[in-house]
Amino acid sequence: MTGLWLASYLALWAVVLVELVTIAILFRQLGLRLLNSAAGMSRTGIAVGRHAPSLTGQDENGRTVDFNADSLQRSILLFAATDCAPCARLMPDLALFAERNPNVVIRVVTPDNTEANRRFVAEHSIKVPVINAAEARDRFEVKATPFGFAIDEDGRVAAKGLVNRYDDLDRLASHFLSNGRPNLQSSLAN
Repeated sequence: MTGLWLASYLALWAVVLVELVTIAILFRQLGLRLLNSAAGMSRTGIAVGRHAPSLTGQDENGRTVDFNADSLQRSILLFAATDCAPCARLMPDLALFAERNPNVVIRVVTPDNTEANRRFVAEHSIKVPVINAAEARDRFEVKATPFGFAIDEDGRVAAKGLVNRYDDLDRLASHFLSNGRPNLQSSLAN
């Protein structure tokens, strides 16, 4: 009887150890899922309130473009990539947003070369500047695309976050569109 009791006791401990390992793996997976979610990704990027870093790049026509906190005032800086499927799906919403908000300066920043940007612009009929600035993702601490920053009139980050649809663009722009006047774009989006 002692041998049977010892065997069952060891078997139960083996089951407990397997369960602990399984729980640890599940917690790791849960953490990865949360960190890669919209909420987790929205915590990335330079902090709200910081001055926007300066950057230099080339637009889709090969012209050199220099940005600093002053030239980025009251604008949306949208980080994208030409091979990013969510970025491509966002482009019709971006076009509609730009059309409905002509007073908002929008710039799309990619790490891709000028030729890839030119194809991306043609393929998606983009009407806003698309800038190749490879170092920009590091300077703005962007981990995923499409990711946007609203830059206020002082050249500081007013808002940031993943941008997957029109409402996300409207949320970013609302930080400077609503200053002194109502923001009606949300009601127009649907």
